[in-house]
Amino acid sequence: MPHQEINKVQRIAVIGGGIGGLTFAIAMRHHGIEVDIYEQAAELREVGAAVALSANATRFFYDQWGMGDAFDEAGSQISALIYSLRKSY
Repeated sequence: MPHQEINKVQRIAVIGGGIGGLTFAIAMRHHGIEVDIYEQAAELREVGAAVALSANATRFFYDQWGMGDAFDEAGSQISALIYSLRKSY
């Protein structure tokens, strides 16, 4: 079977500019892929919710992306997590 050239993805669209979409977009840029982000909100801003990242998640940001100093400055340790299964409707 002759060698076939594999088409490399050069540009993708990410739907949603939340934490997941932006993180995925950054990861793709690190692999040389251009990214267009589409978000329905007119601006990106805080919504009043906290974000808790596990040790494994923060290890990735510290080691792979060199964001340790920024995390240390902006983050804080928490003493407990409370999960609520209460429905809001």
